[in-house]
Amino acid sequence: MQSVQKMRIFFSRQRIVLIAAAIITSISLYIVSTISSEKETSLKFTVIKRKPQKKVHVRFHAQGSSFKNSTVPQYAPSFNLSTLTEDVTVVTAYFNLGSFVKGMSDVYGTKLYHHWMTVFAQITNPVVFYVDTDNEADLFSIIRSHQPKNRTRIVRVDRKDLWSFSLVPYIEEIYNQPYFPKHHPNTVRPDYSAAMHAKYELIHRTIHKNPFRTKYIAWLDIGLFRGLVPATATPSIPGGPPFRLDLPQNLGLDKIGYTEVYRRDSSLDLRQIISGNYVWVCGCFFIGHVDVVFRWVVEYMGAVEQMIGEHWMSTDQQVIYWIYNKGLHSTLIQTFVSENDNYNSWFYLGYLSRHEIGSRKPWVETNNEKDVFP
Repeated sequence: MQSVQKMRIFFSRQRIVLIAAAIITSISLYIVSTISSEKETSLKFTVIKRKPQKKVHVRFHAQGSSFKNSTVPQYAPSFNLSTLTEDVTVVTAYFNLGSFVKGMSDVYGTKLYHHWMTVFAQITNPVVFYVDTDNEADLFSIIRSHQPKNRTRIVRVDRKDLWSFSLVPYIEEIYNQPYFPKHHPNTVRPDYSAAMHAKYELIHRTIHKNPFRTKYIAWLDIGLFRGLVPATATPSIPGGPPFRLDLPQNLGLDKIGYTEVYRRDSSLDLRQIISGNYVWVCGCFFIGHVDVVFRWVVEYMGAVEQMIGEHWMSTDQQVIYWIYNKGLHSTLIQTFVSENDNYNSWFYLGYLSRHEIGSRKPWVETNNEKDVFP
């Protein structure tokens, strides 16, 4: 009887050992299989994953940005509205990028921009002009000599000190990615992209100083009023009668005005916007109350940093499209749409804001469509 019990105990122990061995073997096979699977997955992933983003040293940082080491403050200036005039400060800039292709085959060069620049002889608004060469600074000084001296500020800047141009190496890295979409010059020339972002940085700087103490501020591209510049215009001879830019009728004081070029498709994501070179509003002219515009340019600059963090980039027009599709804004854009075929639909709001001296009638009719985008 005892021998039988001993046999049972022996076989029970053997069974436990076999079961334990089987469990250990199963666990080992599972671990090996998992490790092998992970290695295979990792190898597949490394083929398609993006190159690790380099740490970018920039001088601006806003909420939502991918960059954590920006150093320029984004504090808002204090506005004592009782001390500000009803005038509009016009801000513009010229960075000489040499010649470049725009669109399919058009070539834009320095002489063309110098010619378009002569229209500023006619503008009676206070003007702040940013430039990075003495040649263009002297040229603009001659052009603005037709206006009182106290209506012009020419500010010489160095690209290496600007937030916008500090992004050029990182934009270049993005544009050099294999199969990155090519739209001249938007996604081909990193310095052109930087020049577009500089608009918002320079507006930011101007509002802080507000040298002319105005309630309203506008960005105006050099070439917007190209249609008013005759071939005979020179820096010394204005090409037409004087005019001023005023706040457009019906622009809400809590909104910023842009010309709408095409309807915005809210379903487009970042890749689609840049790959298709989509445009909603024209970046050539925007206008609004100084505190509204200040808030907007802060949001814009933060979005540029975030877009670079996602390894995409183009011009301000694509950035704005993405900001609104992504919901990265608190500032309201009010769009103005041209219904007059006599004027370039991209430049409509600029012409709508234009008034010849001695007349309050706008250059174009005001039966425009207006939308507010929350």
